[in-house]
Amino acid sequence: MNKCGDCNVCCNILAVKGLKDARTDCKYKCVNGCSIYESRPNACAHFECVWLTRGWKKEFRPDKSGVMLAAYKDRTEVYRLQDNVNELLMEVIFKNKNIVGIDARASL
Repeated sequence: MNKCGDCNVCCNILAVKGLKDARTDCKYKCVNGCSIYESRPNACAHFECVWLTRGWKKEFRPDKSGVMLAAYKDRTEVYRLQDNVNELLMEVIFKNKNIVGIDARASL
C-alpha cells in the first residue's frame, strides 16, 4: 500500500467545513502529513485518495503526477494540479465513469 510521505496535496486543495476553505493550506498540515491525523475531522477521515488506497504506481502520486483523485460513494473527483500531467494517468482516469473534473491549476 502507498503512503503519503511528504505529499500533502489534499491538505491544500480540499475544503473542510469548519476548518478551511478550498485551495488554502490547512493549519494542521505539516511536512509529513497531518498533525491531528488521529483526531482529524470526519470530512478528512472519509476522504479517499485513490493513489493512496488503491495501490497505484509510485509515479502517479498526486504531487508527482499533477493529478489528485478523490473517491466518494457516487463519484470520483479529478483535480488537475498542473499543466503537464502524466498522459498515462489521464487515460486511466477517463476510462472510469462518474468522473467530476476540477481544475485546481489557477490556485497553486
